[in-house]
Amino acid sequence: MLLSKKVVLITGGTSGIGKATVHTCLREWAIVFFTGRNDQNGQKLLQECGNNENLFFIKNDVTNVAWLENVVKTIIQQCGTIDGVFANAWRHMVGTIEDTTLEQRRNMFAVDVEGVFLTLKYCLPHMKKQGGSIVIMWSDQCLIGKGESAAYGAAKGAVGQLTKSAAIDYAQYNIRINAVCPWTIDTPLARGAMKGFADKNFDGDFDQWYAFLEKAQPIQRLGKSEEVAELVTFMLSDKAGFMTGSLVSIDGGYVAG
Repeated sequence: MLLSKKVVLITGGTSGIGKATVHTCLREWAIVFFTGRNDQNGQKLLQECGNNENLFFIKNDVTNVAWLENVVKTIIQQCGTIDGVFANAWRHMVGTIEDTTLEQRRNMFAVDVEGVFLTLKYCLPHMKKQGGSIVIMWSDQCLIGKGESAAYGAAKGAVGQLTKSAAIDYAQYNIRINAVCPWTIDTPLARGAMKGFADKNFDGDFDQWYAFLEKAQPIQRLGKSEEVAELVTFMLSDKAGFMTGSLVSIDGGYVAG
């Protein structure tokens, strides 16, 4: 019971890695609040988990300040504290600088950078009272560059530095702040991004692009949501008590190469 009685907020929790982390946190006896923009998906996950009394869904868009404030207010009113946060809401895009419009870049940064910043901004004042752990879902592009990813990579780099700086500022309050940096994980969102790459580089042949990705790292396969969720759950727990300011790769050896 790594997270017994700890109150955990998971943004972007209705699918993929966020959804898998809802399951692992519940398994470790956390009280879990998860958010997402799709109310139907949120209600479906509640049902999948047997309407667990320790699981709560709040519809939320991390770019909407009023909604995000209400999420934190609801948790504090109900539980009095927040012990852990998994800032998992993000958006992907493909394109060179010339291909990317200002509107596209702004929309992505609103979720990928400002959404994380705001999530931390409203949770940290409550976490300062007793300490806790924050894990930010990020990417191998915190650590390396890739083609056709200038705007996306810039967002990842920004949050990588946000993680390190915030970790220094809040270590005195016993708040640990780390980022988990996967390579391609087989999720619905990732498959959407893969389709874009396949359309542009492999004449729409998704299977050929998928096989290419499988061979791109030493372990010769894509990652699973559950594998990342296990790492995030450990990082949220007191077992990771000496870890802060870290950008942790989970990528089948891709960055190592």
